[in-house]
Amino acid sequence: MFQKGTTLKFLISVASALLLLLPQVASAQTPVADEGLQVIAERQYAADPEGNIDTGSEEIYLASVRVYLFDNADGAESTWETLVAADSVEADLPEDDDSFSYEKTEIDDIGDRAMVLNLSAEIREDETATFRTMIIQKGAMIVTVNAIAGSGDDAEGADAIAIAMIERQPGDGESEYDGNGGSTGGVWEVFLPADAEELGELQAYADKETRPA
Repeated sequence: MFQKGTTLKFLISVASALLLLLPQVASAQTPVADEGLQVIAERQYAADPEGNIDTGSEEIYLASVRVYLFDNADGAESTWETLVAADSVEADLPEDDDSFSYEKTEIDDIGDRAMVLNLSAEIREDETATFRTMIIQKGAMIVTVNAIAGSGDDAEGADAIAIAMIERQPGDGESEYDGNGGSTGGVWEVFLPADAEELGELQAYADKETRPA
């Protein structure tokens, strides 16, 4: 097993690979998207937006949520494998270390296709952190939710957020952008309202909107 400092450093690197951001850092890796991409909208959440992370908590304490909108379903389908590959971490996992577990699971009956990637790591004795990513494609939209939690059960909250979002639709009007997590209209209507049950104690603290040149 790694020493505490080394393990925490590794967890941060895995978080980056899973498109998870530490609070107050509002830029992230953006996988290359295929033709037909209209917009990528990203919102960051934290249980404590002031930046204090309780790694002993059995709740989601960080989440990064994205919506990809395409002109048509073909564009979303062709980008699917790119996103799954970008979020996969098998190559970065240490060998012969049973303090880590990693699973990639296809989920039936959600959207057109859905995938869950789950990494659990023991960061110190009797304390585990879980990184969970859910990716769902439905028609011309892809939703990804990446979460860090203190337990596997609580990390599954990422699934509930993604499943609720994939059933929502963008608004007809123009979006009103607010980089502090309060963007509205257009693609931002796909994101859950602040009081949504699925979000639990998570609070939005940053938005990012990327459109093709």
